[in-house]
Amino acid sequence: MNVQELVERLKAQELASLEAVELEAQAAEQEVDEEDIPREERVEIASSLDLAFDGRLGSFQTVPLAVGVDASAWTSAVLVLLVHRTDGMADGSELRVSVQSIVLDPMEPSEIFQSARVAQAIWTRDAKPPGLETSPLTPPWGDQLQVTLEYSQGLIAESAFPELATISVYLIGRLGAPFRGR
Repeated sequence: MNVQELVERLKAQELASLEAVELEAQAAEQEVDEEDIPREERVEIASSLDLAFDGRLGSFQTVPLAVGVDASAWTSAVLVLLVHRTDGMADGSELRVSVQSIVLDPMEPSEIFQSARVAQAIWTRDAKPPGLETSPLTPPWGDQLQVTLEYSQGLIAESAFPELATISVYLIGRLGAPFRGR
């Protein structure tokens, strides 16, 4: 191999290494771009869920909607209740969606250890659908959450027809520290 060939080969290697360095720099810029980092997490608990209630005067019916929602990465969060429609809600009827902080113990899988409510959204007969109710989660909450639906029949002692509602429920959690801009 003569000197000229050696020089040509070194130039080709140098160009290849420069291209590799440029590609690595571009990849690093893309990985660090803060606009690509998610700032929130939306957990769909129920979507257009049709409900029918037939309770009695002063009674509450409680239904768990979600158990063990992972909230460990959230710094703040909000409960969102969308009421698409209601039909036949009596005077004093009330629809509540509540969030409790819970712990699921692997040693006792049938038990749910729960604390007080950290959020609650309430829909009454007086409100007309479609509508929206929100409630921020009050800290502190644990790593896991439970979402329940409670319904109070209101002032009807007995009804020939059930009270109907269609709802959607979401938890929206803010991830990490708040974004402060560049």
